Amino acid sequence: MPITKNKITLNLVMEKGPTQGSADKIWFWKWAEQTMNIHFNVVQVESVTLREKINLMMASNELPDLFHSVSSFTTSDIFQYGQKEKQFIPLNSLIDNYAPNLSSFFKQYPSTRAQSTCPDGNIYTLPGVNFPPQTYNCPRPWINMGWLNKLGLQMPDTLDQFYNVLTAFRDKDPNGNGKQDEIPMIGGANNAMTNTFAIIAAAMGFPEPNPWDPVVVNN
Repeated sequence: MPITKNKITLNLVMEKGPTQGSADKIWFWKWAEQTMNIHFNVVQVESVTLREKINLMMASNELPDLFHSVSSFTTSDIFQYGQKEKQFIPLNSLIDNYAPNLSSFFKQYPSTRAQSTCPDGNIYTLPGVNFPPQTYNCPRPWINMGWLNKLGLQMPDTLDQFYNVLTAFRDKDPNGNGKQDEIPMIGGANNAMTNTFAIIAAAMGFPEPNPWDPVVVNN
């Protein structure tokens, strides 16, 4: 880093889910510009209209520099717009020359490269690969350090300490507005509190991604 000496701008289209904020409030794009020296002009398309918008872009050949993690692209779409229509550029040499981590992964798992390759031998989209052990699959929790420091509390290491921190957040006015209106813990993602409960379930010895799944203990 930075990727380029002179700052460049890339137009990027991505899906906007119902729980996702606007791009100008997402820290990653600011970090990317500061770190990579690339300004991403992010165009978010609502999930319900994404397919229609992409079809219009393809039909008019008015394409961004890249699509970012667009789930509506199917395997047949990649074949159509890449190998057949040539609207996507081959990434083979770019991967070999500029993506050492992905190149190394392809060498370790050649089947992934094969699955990412069109019949003409070209790769038109970067694969997404994720196969961690199931017991490592847990949401990442965040804690308000401003509140923690204001109340003179330490980072909790146990469930009891975590409980004490949450009750202090609830009762001791860490936001300083003179009202007992703090919500000590909230959930995230599409299934709301389920991910938060998974953190507690993991601390109790049930490290499954869904704490509602049945678990057999001692036969």
